[in-house]
Amino acid sequence: MAVVVMLMLMQSKRGLRRSRIIRDRTNPLDTFDDVEMYSKFRFRRHDILSMVDEIKDELEMANRGYTVLPCIQVCVALRFYATGSFQSACADLADENAVIYIVICQQFICNADMLFIDVVAKWPGSVHDARILRQSRFFSAFEASPRPVDGTMLADSAYMMREWLMTPYENPAT
Repeated sequence: MAVVVMLMLMQSKRGLRRSRIIRDRTNPLDTFDDVEMYSKFRFRRHDILSMVDEIKDELEMANRGYTVLPCIQVCVALRFYATGSFQSACADLADENAVIYIVICQQFICNADMLFIDVVAKWPGSVHDARILRQSRFFSAFEASPRPVDGTMLADSAYMMREWLMTPYENPAT
């Protein structure tokens, strides 16, 4: 008799449990409720779905094999239009509560006319500036003889001294 009562109690407790809802966290249409959807994207859910249905074929063709769903592409665009910032759009899609810092080191080289002749923006923020220069095509070209251009490049103190690369003195004294 005690076993039957315990089984009944266990079954009644199971009845109080809510069933688990597994959501695709990468899809904002499944993540946000209607109020959040409107406050973030300035459109209602069914309006966004109708936009996705209208332009889905063009988005899938432009995707070139990557796995970004058309609904996510539309939501990122709408979030950008609503806020003017891609950072908030990416943060919403990655994790609503996570703080994301993405640092990319950039190297810009311009000529005497202030026209960019080389841009490198692919290295993570932990890479030293001098390494980015050493791995660039300009470093190997300027290290070779004869140099492609007769001139001097200006750099900050993070770079190494070279005949063709001018860096500032660390502690200048007059």
